[in-house]
Amino acid sequence: MKAAVLDIGSNSVLLLVAERTADSWRILTDQAAITRLGEGFDPDRKLKPKAVQRTLRVIEEYLLQVRQMGVDKFAAVATAVVRRATNPEALLQPLQAMGCPVRVLSEREEAELSFLAVALDPAMLAPPPNDAHTLEEEEEIAHSTHEPQPQTNGEIYLGRLLEKECVPFSRTRHSTNGGHTSELIGEAPSAWLVIDIGGGSVEFAYGPPSRDTARLRWRSLPVGAMSLREQLAPSNPPDADEIGAVSQWLDRQFRFLSLLPPPEQVVTVGGTGVNLALLWRGLHAPEALSLERVHGSRLTQLMLHKMLRLLLSLSDSERARLPGVEPARAPILHLGALILARALSAVNQSSVRISTYGLRYGVLWSMAPESLGRSEPFDPSE
Repeated sequence: MKAAVLDIGSNSVLLLVAERTADSWRILTDQAAITRLGEGFDPDRKLKPKAVQRTLRVIEEYLLQVRQMGVDKFAAVATAVVRRATNPEALLQPLQAMGCPVRVLSEREEAELSFLAVALDPAMLAPPPNDAHTLEEEEEIAHSTHEPQPQTNGEIYLGRLLEKECVPFSRTRHSTNGGHTSELIGEAPSAWLVIDIGGGSVEFAYGPPSRDTARLRWRSLPVGAMSLREQLAPSNPPDADEIGAVSQWLDRQFRFLSLLPPPEQVVTVGGTGVNLALLWRGLHAPEALSLERVHGSRLTQLMLHKMLRLLLSLSDSERARLPGVEPARAPILHLGALILARALSAVNQSSVRISTYGLRYGVLWSMAPESLGRSEPFDPSE
C-alpha cells in the first residue's frame, strides 16, 4: 500500500508519500514548498488571493505526483491559518474541485499528531548522536555560574523567568486514537515536551512517549513566526524595541510551561528547528550539513542564543545567504528562533532535540492502526 499526506500550513505546504512494508513505512518522497498562505492574514483573518493562488499552484503539482506514483490512500489536512480564517472556502472550494477534499484539523488534533510523529520515532528514543560542538556548548553551560543578563543594545535575554502565573494546559479530553477520557497527568514518568512552531500558531504537547495519547496535555497559541513578523516586528532587520516587545509577549504566553514537571526531553518539529540546526552546522561543521545528520540532533540554549544574536542583526536578504537556511524562510526564521529560545527558557531546559518529521508523519503512521496499536485509523473525512 502507498499512502500520501498533504499538509497545508500557514507558511509551507508539505507532501509525504510512503509505501507500507511488513512492519513500517518506506519513505518515497518528503517535500516542502514555502507558499506563505498566511501572508497578510491579520487583522481581518482573511486568506488573501495571491497567497491562495501560490498555494494552489504548489498543491496542483503535488497532486500530479500523487497520481503518477499510484497512491492507494490519501489524506489532506490544513492547520491554523485555514482553521482561523473567515473565508476558508477561498482555498477549500478550489481544492474540492481538484478532487482534493481537505480536513481542517482542530488545535487538539494538530498538537496530538505532531506529538505522535515524535513519540513513535525510534530516533527520538535513542540518545542524541555525539556532536563535538554540542558537547562543547554543554560544557560551557555546565561551568557557567550566572545567567546572561539583559542588555541595552538589543541582545536577547534568555535567562529563566522569575515570576510565573498559573495558566493550565487544556482540560479533560478524549483521545483521537481510541483512548478513554482521562484527567491530566501529574508527575508523568519520562514525559516529553514537543513544540511545533508554525507560521500561524505554536503547538505544545506534553506527555509520555506512547501510542495512546489519552494522557497528553496540549496547548495551542494562535500566533506563529509569520504573524509575529507582521504584527510586532515588521522592520528589516528588527529594531531593539520590536525585539523587546516580542520577547515580553512570548514570556507572558509561555508562563504556563513553568508549571510542568520537568520533561525528560524537549523536541521541536517544523522548519524553524531544522533550519537552525542546519545553520549551526553550516557555520561550525559544514561537512555535516545534511538533513540525516540533523534529525535527532541537539541544540543547546547557548547555541540558540548565539544564532539569535546573528539572525536578529541581519536583514532578510542577508539571512537568506546564511549556510543551511532556506532563502524563503529567512523573513521569519529569526522570530521562529526567538519563539523556540523563549519556550526553552520558560520550561527551564538547557537543550532541545531536532526532528525533521512533523504532523504529516503523525497522520501517515495513523493510517495503519495495526502498526501503532490504535483502535481507529485517522479518517481525513471526519
